[in-house]
Amino acid sequence: MELMAGIYPFFFLLSLLGLVGWFYFRGSSFTGLMSRMFLFCFIIYLFALALSPGSVGFKLLILSRDFIFMAFVVTAFQFLSRKKVLYFGAMIVFLSIFFSVLFDRWDSTFKRIPSLAEIPEDYELIIGANQNFESSGLTLIKNRFGLNCRRMSVSLDSDMTTPYLIVCNVPDENRISLDQISWWLDRSHHVKWWEWNQIIQLDPLEASKEDPTRRQPPPTFEINDPDVEKMWHFYELEYHLLHQLLSENEDRIIRRSLISILDTGIDHLHEDISDNYHSIDAEYDGDPMGHGTHCAGISAAVSNNRTGIAGQSPSNLHYKVSSIRVLNERGFGTKKQIIKGIFQAAESGADVISLSLGGPSIKSTNKAYEEAVQFALNRGSIIVVAAGNAGKPARNFSPANVKGVICVGSMDPDGTFSSFSNSPIGIEKFIAAPGRDIYSTLPGDHYASLSGTSMATPIVAATAAIAKSIQPDISAEEFYRLLMETGKPLPGNNEEIMGIKPYRAIFELLK
Repeated sequence: MELMAGIYPFFFLLSLLGLVGWFYFRGSSFTGLMSRMFLFCFIIYLFALALSPGSVGFKLLILSRDFIFMAFVVTAFQFLSRKKVLYFGAMIVFLSIFFSVLFDRWDSTFKRIPSLAEIPEDYELIIGANQNFESSGLTLIKNRFGLNCRRMSVSLDSDMTTPYLIVCNVPDENRISLDQISWWLDRSHHVKWWEWNQIIQLDPLEASKEDPTRRQPPPTFEINDPDVEKMWHFYELEYHLLHQLLSENEDRIIRRSLISILDTGIDHLHEDISDNYHSIDAEYDGDPMGHGTHCAGISAAVSNNRTGIAGQSPSNLHYKVSSIRVLNERGFGTKKQIIKGIFQAAESGADVISLSLGGPSIKSTNKAYEEAVQFALNRGSIIVVAAGNAGKPARNFSPANVKGVICVGSMDPDGTFSSFSNSPIGIEKFIAAPGRDIYSTLPGDHYASLSGTSMATPIVAATAAIAKSIQPDISAEEFYRLLMETGKPLPGNNEEIMGIKPYRAIFELLK
């Protein structure tokens, strides 16, 4: 199916060129060659069209489009064939336009429908409209396919919506027409962009089976939390120097910044989180899975409470942590839930938004993510996102590949890039942080080690929150530049991946 969809645009073009050449060279020695070229390519084109994914109605729609286009092009070249210079000049122009403008449209004909496993059962569409909902001009498409459309709610206050973001559900009886819906949306001048809502699933690695206690004598820490020795990243990232620096410069704190963790929720009663927890909605003050609580402990565990682990702030005055649940008890969520979570976090005053989640992009459709990220950036938030654990380029995973976010990869205890971590290929802003065997909190006052870029992301979030507490107006761009200027290149990596060094970054910021 995918092979047929891939060769379809090429054989459409070749059959079109064969037909144009057949008419132009008729009566000459090239007539037979052109006719055979047309017939051969046209048959393959028809087979590719027939065997590509999609309904019969959609394929008839595509066939009508292609035949009308063919008729128009052949007629135009028939008119130009009287002048050889005009004919071949027009051929060069036509091919240039087709490959630069039209080819992507033909190539994406059968590629706008994700597999049914990638979209929720209610078959939701997210639409960016050119006008507000009341005058969006979607009436024709809504009525044709019975779509249930409304504004997207993007606030903790359910009455607050965005006028230009529209959510539509496809009724059961029209789910065989998803390809036709895609076709009409692509061609509506009322629609800036549209995307299928996408299912997101967490993919953390297994818990460590090794003793997390550091084997070498640790440096002296001015904190009293007993399990710091189990946190190898404390030593790798020189937290003892960072703690000393922050303790000596507490007078430089402008305000206590807010980290918003978009995840499975946070156990707000955990013994090592509760004093640093800020609730924005009681619905999110619990964690049925544990992933969000683990991330919260990494970024904002209470330091110096003689309990469990510690965070980057020795006095707990630099930041607090809040929760927005966008994933369920099985680690599943959707693109729409995450987008709403980003809007909600920005509206609740989040200085840092931490997303230890993501999944493969559906045909690189990230417009909805981009709208939410830009909204948060305009509110002054810094957004950090896990790169993913597939060992592939992060450019093929969202929201890691969304413009404006800081994408976080994982590094191992020996300072090298983790084998499971997605790489920075195609990513504008990428930084690595410890992500393997990270010891942190779990619901019910428990602790354990987990691995993944999910664990690396809240480390960067905590550093961003400290920077925001000292310099509240620091932008995401400025913060990332600071990380790159003070980071340390990872050994043995040709991509020159930088590893975060929080002490150096904050030291430079305090100058």
